[in-house]
Amino acid sequence: MLNLRNQAIDYPLGPERTIYQSWLQQNVTLSNIQSWIEHRYPADGYLLDFSARTLGEFSAELSAPFPLSYYYLPGKEIPSVSDQVLAFDPDHFYSIVAITGRLPQTRLREGVLLPLFDEIIKHTAY
Repeated sequence: MLNLRNQAIDYPLGPERTIYQSWLQQNVTLSNIQSWIEHRYPADGYLLDFSARTLGEFSAELSAPFPLSYYYLPGKEIPSVSDQVLAFDPDHFYSIVAITGRLPQTRLREGVLLPLFDEIIKHTAY
């Protein structure tokens, strides 16, 4: 059991790692994870291109200790870094939450230091 800010998270830990390994094979719904991130970290846009299908894959995709970052960039640069069709005014600047390293370092405003995997589990957002 892991205690995170006085709220326990029950991970299936035990003498046999097979229980934990089986738990990591649970499917994840990336839209649920994205919705939770959007609720928890308000921004003008999001570039969260997770591709995980299971909890284990999702955990492996995260780069610690800053899995998410806030970037600040003009609308005219957003289409060049995203394959998503986003409607941004090219003359305005926007706050974007993205997977760390997804956008140019020169546009990094703040790294979010958090145990994202633990937060997703704690809030059952998968």
